Amino acid sequence: MALIEEAAVSGARVKKACEVLGISIKSYIRWKAGMTVDRRKGAEKSVPRKLSPAEVEQFYRAANTAEYYDKTPAQIVASLLEQGTYYGSERTL
Repeated sequence: MALIEEAAVSGARVKKACEVLGISIKSYIRWKAGMTVDRRKGAEKSVPRKLSPAEVEQFYRAANTAEYYDKTPAQIVASLLEQGTYYGSERTL
C-alpha cells in the first residue's frame, strides 16, 4: 500500500500503480478500508474454541477402549458425560 500511495503522491494513477505491482484495484481499495483478513476458501482461520491436539488425543484414547470401540460418537459422548467427563459435543468429536 505504501508503494501505491507513494506513486499516487508523485502523480501516478492508482489503478496503473496497482497494475505495475500485479494487484487489482479492488484489492487495494479493500486493504485501504481495513479489510485485510484473507477470506478465500481454504485460507487459514483461527477457531477460538477449537480443541487442542492433546484434547483430541484424549478423546480418541477414550473412544478406542474396549468399552466404546463399537459405539457411535453420540453414544460415546453420552456415556462419558454420565461419568462426568466432557471432551466436546458429538458434532465436534
